[in-house]
Amino acid sequence: MFFYLSMAAANSQVPVPNTLAPISEVEIGWCEFVNTEGEDAVNLGQAGDNIWVHHNRWINSSEEALDIGSGSGHVIEYNLISGPSGGGIKLHSQSNLMSNVIVRGNTILKAGAGYNGLVLQHTVNGRIYNNTVYSAYSAYFGNRDRVQPEAYYGTFEANRVFNNVLMGCVQIQGSWDGSPFGPGVVYKSPEVNLHRDNTFTRNVYWSSPWMGTGIRFWRNGAYPEEHASVDDSRTINVGAQDRFESIWASQAGEGERMINPLLVDARWTSTEDYGDFSPAAGSPCVDQGAFLATVVSESGSGVELALSDVYGLVNAGRMEGMEGDVIRFEGTSERRRVMAIDYAASTITVDAPVTWAKGQGIALDYQGVRPDIGAWEYAASNHAPVLDPIGNRTVPAGSRIEFVVSGEDSDGNAVDYGAVGHP
Repeated sequence: MFFYLSMAAANSQVPVPNTLAPISEVEIGWCEFVNTEGEDAVNLGQAGDNIWVHHNRWINSSEEALDIGSGSGHVIEYNLISGPSGGGIKLHSQSNLMSNVIVRGNTILKAGAGYNGLVLQHTVNGRIYNNTVYSAYSAYFGNRDRVQPEAYYGTFEANRVFNNVLMGCVQIQGSWDGSPFGPGVVYKSPEVNLHRDNTFTRNVYWSSPWMGTGIRFWRNGAYPEEHASVDDSRTINVGAQDRFESIWASQAGEGERMINPLLVDARWTSTEDYGDFSPAAGSPCVDQGAFLATVVSESGSGVELALSDVYGLVNAGRMEGMEGDVIRFEGTSERRRVMAIDYAASTITVDAPVTWAKGQGIALDYQGVRPDIGAWEYAASNHAPVLDPIGNRTVPAGSRIEFVVSGEDSDGNAVDYGAVGHP
């Protein structure tokens, strides 16, 4: 099976090829791609805006499980990929610039030999968070320079990468030494400027059974040479904490760690025989994640508030079928659904009045005191509903008692109430 989604014009007269036009507003959800053959299992080569890929399973898929080559506003969430012959999720600016993507809650296990589990090339202003990748090469961030006709658009910048568990080598690739754009143009190289132009916060890096290297840097030659080479002077092996601190963590955002995530059963035997990638007791991933944003409005209450970052959130109606993210406010049990987002003003509108404090963290609904690191807290599984506290309702014997029971189910399911142990 091979999905290639694009929109073509009317049949052309040979030998003039068809002209492809962007395809937008596509949902791929609750599907299984098993034992696919040929090229990428799902390839959106000429993507437009708003591709929503969620709650799918790729098992033993061909080449990349999911490959999207352009567009803006895509949401890739809560997917499981196990044992593709190539890569897992590849997002890149090949047919046009890719920007403003959300990649969250995905679990990617054992990419094919020489391939990466999660790839973002030349993407701009993405939010990549709470994913778990377990492979020889867990992730690739940066640029991949090519000459026409396969030249890429843009450069890897303005992305936030946080709360991910990356078990296996993370690869960082730069750009050409010589700028082909003429005098006076400063050509950014992600290998050198990765942390200046992007934010990496509270990710956990560790080895996998297939690779002991933690982070590897690739450097391109001079334009127009397309072949990159490893910068061995900057390679960081798992366990080399001094090098990790000096080369990576000291340049990145707060909370970057090279540490065993202590998962329940981190293993992969075959495409359908793999372990439990949730945190074991004492895991350094529990309650250690970054918040999606902080409140920048002055302390107050209402339904509209300003946040430090709104690009990692999904509002109700962004695409047909999207109900809007349920967020929790730091230090409280308050949960609200995001109904609207004003990107220019960096504000959100929630479904009911709420009281907030300036500087308070917000995140997708979570258990504990702050979000976890990794995909398990947001993966495609059923979570227990959370009931709002009702306080002390003690009354004298024989008196009538009344109270309202309310709560929130983060999976969007109906909640049934019952009472036990009453007289």
